[in-house]
Amino acid sequence: MFRLSDLISKYRTKRYLKEIRTKKPSLSEYYAMYRTGKKLRELTGNDIENAERELIPLVLKYYLDTRLTWEEIVENLLRDLREFYFYFCKRKKHLDVGTVEDVLRLVRGQYSIKEMLRWCRNPVPKTRYAFWALLKRTKPNDIQRVIELNLLSKEEILDAYRRRERKLIPAVKEAIEEILKPERPLHKKSRKVSKKKRARGIDVFGAYLEVTNQNSVSYLKRLEIEHEFKTSFARVWFASQNREERLEKLDEIFPGLTKRVGYTKLWEYVRTEIDEFILVEALSREQIADYLERNKWRLGRVLRGKFERALELLERSYM
Repeated sequence: MFRLSDLISKYRTKRYLKEIRTKKPSLSEYYAMYRTGKKLRELTGNDIENAERELIPLVLKYYLDTRLTWEEIVENLLRDLREFYFYFCKRKKHLDVGTVEDVLRLVRGQYSIKEMLRWCRNPVPKTRYAFWALLKRTKPNDIQRVIELNLLSKEEILDAYRRRERKLIPAVKEAIEEILKPERPLHKKSRKVSKKKRARGIDVFGAYLEVTNQNSVSYLKRLEIEHEFKTSFARVWFASQNREERLEKLDEIFPGLTKRVGYTKLWEYVRTEIDEFILVEALSREQIADYLERNKWRLGRVLRGKFERALELLERSYM
């Protein structure tokens, strides 16, 4: 006999295992493993956060140097992080060496970072996009740390801001403005940012972890908490009659969440993160059918498809 609970349990297990096996660690996660000696599944949010706070000032040192191109920035970073990349290096069976001199330099350790990466297999990201993604998490404290460590002076940072203001990564630009408060020309108009674009920079589940002080949990525990959060969130969202009731219930169940995350981002989170299996666990067959009937033409193609698939799953369980 077909049981819906068995199907959901099987799906959740496969999904979690797939996330663990196929997820490619970020640069900051590799650095956290290097610093702590832990495996990926043992890392906590604080371990990754500490790794980012240590890496970002080093990347900013070269990123805010107006004389360097991205290719030169990456070369300098690879050189400074030589020991870090060597930590994850695995020698190839057949070394790509052309002469006896190359072999001798390899044995004596007299090789450049580029040669080392050519002679070994190294899973750590080393393209400009890996460092670019890291800079998107820049905070004002990172700019302050760059100054305190004498990596760059205030004058050099302000000079980079004036020269590249429009091209700077938004997170870096905002951090500089908060710490150094550079003067702006009076005639310059501020650029308006849409609600949807602002909302993309906010992580709903991340905000929930901060509110509940659960950032330091392990990776597997984080997946379990996230599933419970999605189920409770969907139950409140789709069982409410209007926006006011929805926000009131969210404040009751997740205190402080709606103060950190706007309604636009919450709605985007529902559209992108809530799937048909979460809907089946959170709502009854009657609730799903009723909501789909009342909002069929307002849900959008993607979310409407999830509701229809959830209804099919429930109907199969009644057969």
